[in-house]
Amino acid sequence: MIKKISILVLSFLLIGCQINTPKNKINKQNSSNISYPLENVDGFKEDSSLESRNGALSLPSNITSGYDQAYTKDELKNLDYNKEILFANMYMRIPSKAKVFSKDNEYFIDLPKTSAYDITISLDKIRDDKIIDQEDLVKACNVLYNKLPNTETILSLPVANCLTNVDSAYFICKKDDYKYTHLLVKAPGGLIQFTIKENSKLSNVSSDIMTDLLIGMYKTSDDPLEVSKDFTDYTNEINIFAVKAVDLGDVSIKIPEDFYLNQDKNGIKAFISKKSGSIVSEIIFKVEDKKDKKIEDVFNSGSVIYPANIVTNDLVKKDKLEGYPYMRAGSNFYLPLYSLRGEKIVIETKESFLTVYVLGPVVDNNQSRIMSTAILNSIKDVSHETKKSL
Repeated sequence: MIKKISILVLSFLLIGCQINTPKNKINKQNSSNISYPLENVDGFKEDSSLESRNGALSLPSNITSGYDQAYTKDELKNLDYNKEILFANMYMRIPSKAKVFSKDNEYFIDLPKTSAYDITISLDKIRDDKIIDQEDLVKACNVLYNKLPNTETILSLPVANCLTNVDSAYFICKKDDYKYTHLLVKAPGGLIQFTIKENSKLSNVSSDIMTDLLIGMYKTSDDPLEVSKDFTDYTNEINIFAVKAVDLGDVSIKIPEDFYLNQDKNGIKAFISKKSGSIVSEIIFKVEDKKDKKIEDVFNSGSVIYPANIVTNDLVKKDKLEGYPYMRAGSNFYLPLYSLRGEKIVIETKESFLTVYVLGPVVDNNQSRIMSTAILNSIKDVSHETKKSL
């Protein structure tokens, strides 16, 4: 009888242990079902030497796949950057399902193998003095590009990003079916080169990955940035029609009717649009004198609008509209309370440079790009009208 009671108690204890086992721990045990492209490549070995503490804040993500599954293509734009590594005295967050491999003192961040995407991120310290000695990162990128294999064709010239936690610059190349985003980052332990290699026939998310990598970096002497993301789909609620005029020096430009002025100081005008009490879109204008500057100088002059962090990303387009030269690229906007994504545009007018950020929801079905095109097409020269009124 005592033996039967003992067996019964032991059974209850085992059942209780299974019930109280964290779900993610069970899933992690099943993660052996995931394979990685670099696992069976000669010369590469899995390397955990960079892994660091796990107590840092993680970036908000929109992941539904389990630990034993590869990421879906839709998840790549907002991955779960919950794993932390330390390299060159810079903390950085990488996707939870990513593994780090090494080869010849270079490190590679590899994502789970799948037919939906083909993406690998390499990182290494720059040891070339000709690159290290450049006075700014844009010039360093130019030197780096000239040292790359001739097989890589440049798609987008170097662009600088200046954040509160880290300074960086990037440029984009192409080789066969692959897009290469080359990123230089200033770290306390030296200049780091990241390269995001992506099969562009399968996906187009390098700019999103680069942006979140930058937002997730912080020096050993700093705290990580706090950011929020709203993954609500506002597709049917975004107004893209530019009808309300805003005067900006020698030009006038139009924005959608449902935006209202939220800030007008320090040379910056910011307009916001809310849905259900949440800020879902923002348009920011900044006018500055020419002072013998080129449009490229203004585009690369940094993007810090305190307390926000704005990351320029993706391909840079340079063109003219109604005689106005402009540069245009993707842009993401980060704050502790909300984040937005859209575009950065710099327009050269007769008397000044106008920087415009057109930013919309994180989950965006191209409305922000359509809105920025409508705003850009609305630009009007009002300098002659001002002279008439005088």
